[in-house]
Amino acid sequence: MEVAENALVFFNNGEPAYLTKRFDVKVDGNKWGKEDFASLSGKSLDNSGFNFIFSNGDAHLKNFSLLETPDGDYRLSPAYDLLNSYIHVNDTDFALDKGLFEEGMKSPLLDHNQKPTRISFLEFAKRIGVKKDRASKIIELFIQRQPKVEEFVQRSFLDESTKREYLFLYNQKRSQLNK
Repeated sequence: MEVAENALVFFNNGEPAYLTKRFDVKVDGNKWGKEDFASLSGKSLDNSGFNFIFSNGDAHLKNFSLLETPDGDYRLSPAYDLLNSYIHVNDTDFALDKGLFEEGMKSPLLDHNQKPTRISFLEFAKRIGVKKDRASKIIELFIQRQPKVEEFVQRSFLDESTKREYLFLYNQKRSQLNK
């Protein structure tokens, strides 16, 4: 997956700032054609988003776009805003609260705490035309322990308490998917 060029810089007081380079501007200053998935699907910030496993409540469809190329066709734009928003702000840890199912997230497909499980995602896959075997294989990839996730979190600039919280949330989501 292509990721937008980015950097982490520090202010004089040591506070970090994350920068992302714009990828929708041509060398001459004009903009490339860009259509985000929210516009393409008629969704809004109020009803759509995703990235359940990493507690990214900001992964709404406005953050995913098709970007014009110099040849005039379109490709998926570089990824950005892929983070665990829950540990930084008072945010939902599941950006699809109003968008996974037309009828909303209050569903018998959720566990007793109204949290999505494997069954929820299998039903979602069925509704969008993904075969059950394929969906199960994808879910299994997310359930498996990924040592790189732990390695990257440990190497991050998060403080120790926040690193523990990040990994706790990640493992909690893996556990939910395993139900």
